[in-house]
Amino acid sequence: MAQKRQGKPYVWVTWITKLLGGQQQCAWASWFKARFRYEKLDEGSFDSAAWSARHAELVRRRAAELQDEGWTVTLENENGFKLEGTSGVLSGKPDIVARRDAAVRVIDCKTGRQQDADWWQVLIYLFALPIVRTDLVTDGSQLQGEVCYQGTRVPVTMQELAERRHDLIRQIKEVADGREPKKTPSVGECRYCNIGPADCDARVSQEPEKEGTTNEF
Repeated sequence: MAQKRQGKPYVWVTWITKLLGGQQQCAWASWFKARFRYEKLDEGSFDSAAWSARHAELVRRRAAELQDEGWTVTLENENGFKLEGTSGVLSGKPDIVARRDAAVRVIDCKTGRQQDADWWQVLIYLFALPIVRTDLVTDGSQLQGEVCYQGTRVPVTMQELAERRHDLIRQIKEVADGREPKKTPSVGECRYCNIGPADCDARVSQEPEKEGTTNEF
């Protein structure tokens, strides 16, 4: 069974990006993860070792390209941060942070198909880094983001952050400081959720049949 976390709710960036991007409807899962330590469910058919290898190779290739272009690069664990607010702690780890003169580029690499959650993830990094990395991001810095896929790159701009900042902060506060949401289970989300039935009694493995009657045919 899950154990309550000590201190403020702890929100990992990727726990909220799918909510922001509309790929996840069950806000309860993120709310729960922010407050409890739990035994994670086996991911079943997902090959985490193969994914890690593909991801590491994509990060390595992109970092090498940047270094060849004269950028100074830091990777993954070097980029980890914790940003404490009044309602909770936001934590994340951009894959790549690159700097060249006044330009700073924040990059996350994705081996899967393009989705809105990836864009939101980099947008959150652009929000947090100027606050937590004062050694890196100064008043004169030109900060920009990028989602790097196999074969394509999606830019993320500070203008987009300015336009969506309210939505981003609202979602963080809802997970960190909001009331417990209603569980909204579905096969599509439960299949990839690592909160097991011991902690979520609403978990489903198949959709209930939709049945009804009519006299119109």
